[in-house]
Amino acid sequence: MRLSIGIATERPWWKHYDLGVPHTLDYPAIPLQQFLTDTAARHPRSIATIFGAIVGHRLIEGSRTYAELDRLADRFAAGL
Repeated sequence: MRLSIGIATERPWWKHYDLGVPHTLDYPAIPLQQFLTDTAARHPRSIATIFGAIVGHRLIEGSRTYAELDRLADRFAAGL
């Protein structure tokens, strides 16, 4: 095994990608936050994320809509 210093050019995980999964994606030149803002405007009541965790001996589950996630992201950014 040979290690090199600098920018990695090998991507060994690519061999595990299913056929048809691209190795790279092209994104528009807009800030990442804009994706969330635009999606929240188009689909405010759609579920953006579902989560769950065991805390102590309790299962805590929940979900957030795009509107909720956008509002929380704005609050987080304002606190920075």
